[in-house]
Amino acid sequence: MNLTTEVLKKSNTTPWQEMDDQILVLMPKQNTVHELNATASFLWKNIDGELSIKDLTDLLVEEFDVTLETAQKDIQDFITEMKTQGLLSVVI
Repeated sequence: MNLTTEVLKKSNTTPWQEMDDQILVLMPKQNTVHELNATASFLWKNIDGELSIKDLTDLLVEEFDVTLETAQKDIQDFITEMKTQGLLSVVI
């Protein structure tokens, strides 16, 4: 994962909504709903197809007052899971 240039976008076909500052991602094919935790919800809301992973990392460090290493690990785990589920893809 290139933390300086890779840009992500959400799947256009996956419905989601925000409830009480948390994101619910609907997975109709699996008949499930993913309730994202605070960190994942923050990332989901900020993934806009324009911010790089480095930008998202900086935002996460600032928002949650965590170390750069913690933010990088959290983002890597989140991206890996969301890509596996087909919820995120790379723009560039």
